[in-house]
Amino acid sequence: LVDTLNIKPGQELQNALDTLAVAGKEGNVELKDMAAQLPVLGASFKAMQMGGREAAATMGAALEVSRKGAGDANEAANNLKNFMQKIVSPTTLQKAKKVFGLDLYKVIQDAQKSGRNPFEAAMEAAMKVTNGDQKKIGELFNDVQVQNFFKAASQNWGDYKRIKDKALNASGVVDEDFEKIMATSKMQMEGFK
Repeated sequence: LVDTLNIKPGQELQNALDTLAVAGKEGNVELKDMAAQLPVLGASFKAMQMGGREAAATMGAALEVSRKGAGDANEAANNLKNFMQKIVSPTTLQKAKKVFGLDLYKVIQDAQKSGRNPFEAAMEAAMKVTNGDQKKIGELFNDVQVQNFFKAASQNWGDYKRIKDKALNASGVVDEDFEKIMATSKMQMEGFK
């Protein structure tokens, strides 16, 4: 989190951990699975000029909706990673412009300049032009993993927003969970030893 999303140690890091923990509780990708994928995914979000708690919440929520169209957490993360790479690839940008009249690069740049979330801006623009049509999705994204992410995310966009909002407002979650675990008889026995 510190290296890839420019999150400062201390309270900011604690908030980001709470954010990811809540996102993990809202779906099927646990915090430990997110931690394994964070270096690669974090670099993709950083490349989109995203950082801080907003990026952590976006990533956590995106992983959760990606998981709805994947066999496991690793596949969900791989699908998201491929989407993040392909959304700004020259091939995708050319197709978006030529086939759909969508300047996806401008959408992302405008979001970055105005302080909006570029991931969400790109998703919403792509959802608008494809309108759930499988053929159009295939025309925009020819990569199967990207299609799997996009389909799952667009079909569950309301869940994405709900998870992200809940994760952004999380506070003290990791501390509470730690206290619960430390109160179990197993951990008390370990402490006694």
